[in-house]
Order: sequence, then structure tokens, then C-alpha cells
Amino acid sequence: MILWMSTIAVSVSLLAISAALGGYDPAFATLHLLVAGMVATVMALLALREARELASNGETRGLVAANLTRHMGLLWAWGALVLVITYGTGILAWSAWWQYFLSFMVFAGLCLFLSKILQEDHDAGRPDEKMLRVSLALAVITLFVVVVASGAIGFARLGGVQSAGSDIWAADHVFVFGGLAMAVVASYLLKTLASTSVEPAADAA
Repeated sequence: MILWMSTIAVSVSLLAISAALGGYDPAFATLHLLVAGMVATVMALLALREARELASNGETRGLVAANLTRHMGLLWAWGALVLVITYGTGILAWSAWWQYFLSFMVFAGLCLFLSKILQEDHDAGRPDEKMLRVSLALAVITLFVVVVASGAIGFARLGGVQSAGSDIWAADHVFVFGGLAMAVVASYLLKTLASTSVEPAADAA
């Protein structure tokens, strides 16, 4: 978690600075693009690595799902922070930023809340299949929202972002790369929950 918090803090700062400079110099808009892509990739890889380590250690699907769901929440929170700092503070101007910010915060809250419940169920030794199904539904909804909505909007605009001709370009970087990272994590969560393997706790019983 320390690594995650440090990554989010440093990346948001770099993205805010490059966004401010990118409004005047296209080279910094390109830097913003590279930072967003690198950070999203690192966050997705960290999530998958931790999930695979848990799975290889024989942990339950519930614990793996809790871990992946928490990382999804952190990705949503990262996107929300970038938007509010970039547009909420007036670094760049975009009238619709707050709608995406609120949506990201809602998804972040849902993911983190569900992760907490799954973690508590695991710690108590009582895996709840109902909550796992809720997590499965959340993964499907996330994939739909990210791929169909945010991903489609971002890629539709991506052709002109290097010129920094519009203040929406910074949000598009978050939509595209954050969406791709989210899709990877949600897909792995979907794969984990769709597994028919028996929980270790059931084996012990």
C-alpha cells in the first residue's frame, strides 16, 4: 500500500505539472501522455503480480478477489484525483470534468467497500459466495464502462492530443491508459471468479 500511495502521489504531481506546461508547449503534452501510460501500466502490473502471488500461495478466490477489487478502487481513485487536481484547481478548463470525477469516486468507493467486505469474510473464514457474485458483476460492469464508454471516448479524441489544442486532452490520457489498466485488472478478476476451483477452506473441511 505504501508503494501504491507513493506511486499515486508522485504520478498525480507529475501529471499536474505536465498538464500546466502542456497548455503552452506540445512537448509537455506528450510528456503527460507518457507519464499517464507508464503509471497506468505499473499499477496494472502491480495488481496482477500481487494477485498471482496470492493464487500461487494457495489463497482463496475471495482473498484474490478482495485484492484485485481493492486495486480497481485505487485505479478509479487515481483517475479521480488527476481530474480534480487538473481541472478542479483551474490548471486546465473543461466544464464536464466534475461529472467524470463523481463517477470515478462512486466506482472507487464501491470497489474499496466491496474489497473490505471480501477481506473481512476471508479473515473470518466464512467466504460469502453472494459477495463473490457481486464482485463478479462489478467486474463485468467495469469492463463495459471502461471499454465501451471511457475507452471509446478517449480513443476517438486521441488523434489530436499531442497538439494540446483542447484542454480535454489531459483527461483523454487518463481515460485511455487508466481504462486499459482497469480492463486488465477487471479481466483478471473475472477470470479468477469464473474459476471452478475449490476453495482451500472447503478442501480442509
